[in-house]
Amino acid sequence: VLLCRQRRPTALVALFHGLGDNCTTLRPVAERWLAALPSVAFLLLEAPDRDYFARELLSGAWSGDWYREQRPRAAGESDEQHYTATISDRCDHVSGVLDDHLVSLGVGNERLVLAGFSQG
Repeated sequence: VLLCRQRRPTALVALFHGLGDNCTTLRPVAERWLAALPSVAFLLLEAPDRDYFARELLSGAWSGDWYREQRPRAAGESDEQHYTATISDRCDHVSGVLDDHLVSLGVGNERLVLAGFSQG
């Protein structure tokens, strides 16, 4: 979800929700910041996977997990190797989403802020 008041914002703030949440939980924060910083765009990112416990929020909304393991552990693979591969996959996913928004908004990487809560 992108919140933006200008066609060409001066910066982009990407907000990452916590484990078991979804992007709408940070919307009130983004709206408050947008009111104070109208030249800045705010991107509410959604975790690509349902959380570890496959639950839904009380509202029935998506419950996201940024670091859910995507594959079984390979024979002989250490914890570090396994979790590094998972995090690397997520970084590639998020980088692609951020790059697309930065290009479409005309904002440079040096004007990107990453912010999150808990697992985000």
